[in-house]
Amino acid sequence: EGGGQVGDRGEVRANDGSFSFQVQDTQRMGEIIVHVGTAAGVGAVDLEVTAEVDGDHRSRTRKNHTATHLLHKALREVLGDHVTQQGSYVGPDRLRFDLSHPKAITSEELEEIETRVNAHVFANAQVQTTVEDLEAAKARGVMALFGEKYDDKVRVVDVDGWSTELCGGTHVKAVGDIGPFLIVSEGAIQAGVRRIEAVTGPVAVEHIQQQRRYLEEAARALKTPPDEVVERVQQLQKQIKDARKKASQSSKADVQSAFERLSKELEQREGIATGFFSLDLPQAALRDLSTRLKGAHADLAVGLLGEADGKVPWIVICQGKAREDGLKSSAAVAHLREALGGGGGGKPDLAQGQGLQAAGKTKVLELFQAQGLDLFR
Repeated sequence: EGGGQVGDRGEVRANDGSFSFQVQDTQRMGEIIVHVGTAAGVGAVDLEVTAEVDGDHRSRTRKNHTATHLLHKALREVLGDHVTQQGSYVGPDRLRFDLSHPKAITSEELEEIETRVNAHVFANAQVQTTVEDLEAAKARGVMALFGEKYDDKVRVVDVDGWSTELCGGTHVKAVGDIGPFLIVSEGAIQAGVRRIEAVTGPVAVEHIQQQRRYLEEAARALKTPPDEVVERVQQLQKQIKDARKKASQSSKADVQSAFERLSKELEQREGIATGFFSLDLPQAALRDLSTRLKGAHADLAVGLLGEADGKVPWIVICQGKAREDGLKSSAAVAHLREALGGGGGGKPDLAQGQGLQAAGKTKVLELFQAQGLDLFR
């Protein structure tokens, strides 16, 4: 493992079958490569073994590593020379590239970056590697990563003179081996640093096929050809917007009608406008209605029972003389919970909640008829 690239996997096995070691990772410790994994059998000094790298794991990894070099170059061309690598991950599943950039990369910029990388992939230039003096390589413009430590002799990876970087990792022999290159995500990880994730080769093909399945499923659900999905979605969005506007207008009309009715039906008891009412209104409309009632009646003790999807939103208000006389909205909560189920609570001037038993509304109204203002005490 090194330079952002994951270590190889594979197997070390004794030729006589007495020992095997499944290598799950490789790590460098000084000049030694440590193999991390699981052993079976007993190893011995001078045992003849065969060491075999997992070819598919390495092949996918090197595709992503060479693609990372091409991505780095395309980023600098499209976004500017201020772009520097801030970190990376190169594995068999994907590549991740962190870069210095002050703002989000636009969809158009991402497409241009993707197009430039794929153009070089399609050109299928050979990947050349050479060992050179560090200072001489830098002098001829070879890209060195900021903060990396290099020996006096360095390995240079050159893709057709377009991307030239110092690198000790594994790479494809020709860039056409990378296969499709697809950017799958872009986002911020901290101030001034963006992260791009991309896939290549078989993983890129799987991603394309998956996206196509999503599009086909959406097209079937919308009963429209795939190339008309966007237009159909826009039509549905407009229909929903129009329906919501119409519903809002209808709701306002319902609230106004309820307000006019309740203003007539409120009883005057002990100088307080009071009543408990069952209404066919959802919670939002119930709040609107309560606001109107509070503005219209200074001395008020009232309970509102709504209804939506089989549930019972409710609001209780006490203000003005009702509060001066010791009436509290919160006093009615226990009665509402017992009759309607569900939950809720509040303060002396306002309580609200939602019941689960619409049939209990009748019991609440009967309680108010029996107890009157005492329901608020």
